[in-house]
Amino acid sequence: MFRRRADRDARSTNSARHFAVAGAIVLLGAFTHPSSAPRSDPGVYSYSTDDHVVVMRGEDEVTRWTAAEGEVTGRMVWTDDGNHVAFFAEAEGDAARRLVTLDARSGAERALPCDTCARIAAAGNDVLMVGTHDGDGFSGLLRLDLSRATPPADVPAELPPLVDAAIFSGTHGEVLLQGVDRTGGEVYLRVRPDGTTSPVGTATHARRDRQGRTFLRELVDAAVATDQDGNTVYAVVGGFQAPQGSCEHAAEVFMALPSRQSTVPTDLSLATPVPDVDAATSTTVLSVWWDHDDRLRAAVLASLCDGQGTVGPTSGEWVLDHNKWTQVSTDLTLGSRSLRDGSEVVTRFTGEHWDGAALALERGSDKTHIADGVLSLAAPTPRRTGSERVLEHLCDPRDAVCLARVGRDYEVGSTSGDFDGDGTPDQATIVRNQANGTSVKITFAGGRSETVALTETIEEGVPHWAGATDVTGDGRAELLVPLGTKANGVVLGLFQYADGRLGKVQGDLAAPVVGAGAQEASGIQCREDDGRRVLRTRTAHTGSAEYVLREVTYAADESGRLVRTGDESFTFPVGADGALPAQLADVPGVHCPGVPDLFQP
Repeated sequence: MFRRRADRDARSTNSARHFAVAGAIVLLGAFTHPSSAPRSDPGVYSYSTDDHVVVMRGEDEVTRWTAAEGEVTGRMVWTDDGNHVAFFAEAEGDAARRLVTLDARSGAERALPCDTCARIAAAGNDVLMVGTHDGDGFSGLLRLDLSRATPPADVPAELPPLVDAAIFSGTHGEVLLQGVDRTGGEVYLRVRPDGTTSPVGTATHARRDRQGRTFLRELVDAAVATDQDGNTVYAVVGGFQAPQGSCEHAAEVFMALPSRQSTVPTDLSLATPVPDVDAATSTTVLSVWWDHDDRLRAAVLASLCDGQGTVGPTSGEWVLDHNKWTQVSTDLTLGSRSLRDGSEVVTRFTGEHWDGAALALERGSDKTHIADGVLSLAAPTPRRTGSERVLEHLCDPRDAVCLARVGRDYEVGSTSGDFDGDGTPDQATIVRNQANGTSVKITFAGGRSETVALTETIEEGVPHWAGATDVTGDGRAELLVPLGTKANGVVLGLFQYADGRLGKVQGDLAAPVVGAGAQEASGIQCREDDGRRVLRTRTAHTGSAEYVLREVTYAADESGRLVRTGDESFTFPVGADGALPAQLADVPGVHCPGVPDLFQP
């Protein structure tokens, strides 16, 4: 990202790369088998500078790898167990590349010449997976078992035809792979070390600015966590680069959920003005990480394309809050990492950002300076077990589409009404679960609540709405819920609460439709007729010269059933423009006391 964080991807080079020594292993220091080595302390982490990669345990240095003259390193990757950190090392302008691993228990160093290696990810404990490239692009995957002094092995993955691909992050025996197919579309796959694959989802691969220029996307990195069900969650960082070598750059963060086979975008618009502003700017997400509270955070660097690299006001630390990123600090940072012992390593820039950052270890209010000139920071995932809070702030609670994608129950409407007939209003909230079942939570005036199943299925895509009104006139409100769509309207269901159950109102009334189209309008109306509560369905439709209005009236009998008590039709001339006559303007929608009329055209 800065001088040594370029993490140059082999995809961007024109020269073909090959294994320097096919299958060769170079051991620098003793190889220590895990059975004889002590387990690493949970508080391990690593950082890189111009000259070194350093593995730390708290305030103590475990081992220090020194770069050769002119050698640079890429992103550091930790295995799940915190025993190994791996990275690439290569000389600038040289095709030779080495895969280096450092043992956080013994300090042993291991290097593998691998000129074709392009990206690396941990696939669990002691297992790395490496993506390789040749002169034509992506060429395959390798698996390296760090518990054995053996060469890497090919991963027999059955992948679709891909023009290019790269792996980004992994955990629990899998890695995330992004590929580009022959049509230019993006493909996301979960790949296991044994070669089995499964789809993850899709995401947009380009965006345009107001001048019509296309900003092409390249994924940069991915942080990983686990939800309460043990499912892997990836926070993927992407970058959009303007064409023709422009300074302008935009950024994004989206979530990849392999268990749901879906991707969910997050709203980074407040931090990423490109390409929505006139001034040319460059915005980059330097890193993302989950903190001790399982909140997703990001380090953002925003600058003006003014030739000076002037740092913009949206630089600093951001946190994801119900799908929208919110700035919590303007301090320029490479990011922080929460460690498994409860401490945190924090980076802050104290001078020019291209000179690297200061690194400190924080335990509560105690802060210990560790190093200066830090260019990158890495640590094992902060928790071994899953957490329900990992996805808590991914969606706006009102965004049913997002909630459905992440596998969470979501509300499809709420309303208040006197459902138990005690003279005080109650609250009903309709909730849809991931098994496509629907339940209603009724919170009564006294504080007691009940959750009851809805006996009808609510289709996807219907309006999120609910209403309550006393249709039968017995002092208890009926619950009105959209169940589906039909022609130009929405199909309503009427339900009544009694004895801990919520049942459909019985009688002659079929599910009414409310709404309006080009030649038809329909709705319901609640009225008093000679002191008796009635419900009237109204449907108006036209052929050519006139509108026909049909009104069917229903009222409750002694048993509470809605029975038909009237059926009349009227005609009205079509207006000059063929529109609904003024006399029928009140037909569409729901017209009942206490019910918001949300279905007006």
